[in-house]
Parts: sequence; C-alpha cells; structure tokens
Amino acid sequence: MVMWIQYILYGKDFSNGYHIEITSQKDVIQENASIATRVTTIIAVVALVLALLYISIYSKRFTKPIIKITDAANKMSNLDFTEKCEIDRNDEIGVLAESINKLSTSLDTALTELQTTNKQLVSDIKKERKLEKMRQDFVSSASHELKTPLTSMKVLADSLLMQEDVPVE
Repeated sequence: MVMWIQYILYGKDFSNGYHIEITSQKDVIQENASIATRVTTIIAVVALVLALLYISIYSKRFTKPIIKITDAANKMSNLDFTEKCEIDRNDEIGVLAESINKLSTSLDTALTELQTTNKQLVSDIKKERKLEKMRQDFVSSASHELKTPLTSMKVLADSLLMQEDVPVE
C-alpha cells in the first residue's frame, strides 16, 4: 500500500532579496482545523446554553413582579383592594408597584367614604319620604276636618236663607 503524503508550501519574497519557504504536512493542518472546528462548536453550544439559562433567570426577574402587579390590578378592577404589590426594588417596576399600592389605598378609602355617604343619603331619602307622607296625611286630615264644620255652617246658612224667604204669618 502506497501512502502519499501531501505538503503545503508557503513562500514569501522579501524586499532585501531573501526568500523563505515553509512546508507543512496537509494532514496535520486538516487535523488541527478539525479539532478547532469541534472545540469552537462545543464552546458555541455551551455559550448558547449558558446564555439561554441566563436569559431565563434574568427574564423572571422582570416578569415575576409584573405578574404580581397584574394580579393586584385585576383584583382592584373587581373592587378587591386587599392585594398589595410587595416588590422591594428601586427601579421603574418598584415605582410602579408603589403607585399601584397608593392607588389601591386611595380607591379603597374613596369607595368606603362613598358607601358611607350613600347609606346616609338612603337614610335621608327615607326620612324625606316619611315627612312627605306625613305632610300629605296632615293636609288630607286638616282638609277633611275643615270641610265638616264648613259644610254644617253652609247647611245652616242655607236653611236660614230659606227661612227668610218664607213669609212669616
């Protein structure tokens, strides 16, 4: 079996007239290139896996507080102000959580005051209706009571007038 060894020849001419040539076996270069390709591929895959892991962990740092804020906002939309955003951060997400908590407290206070005022208003309306009914009953009774003596006086007056028209004998 005949084995051919291939060589790669590198040459360079210099300006001072010298010439240099370097030879290398092609199989050695190809083997080193193959190893470099495998190492680069492995490093790229490991770097990609590490990057995905880092992205996953880092994205949870942002999404977890946003999910808490969303839950609190959804409960607020159903008039449940018990949920608070307990996020201990100093960035924009922390400021947003603090604003949501203040809004929740303000809305709870306003709703409580509105409910108290509404109860008072309902009570006042009931009292007003009762007073109106009493006024109507009083006017009706007073009118009836005044009509009875007036009717009696009218009948008496009519009878007196009729007696005057009758010739006295």
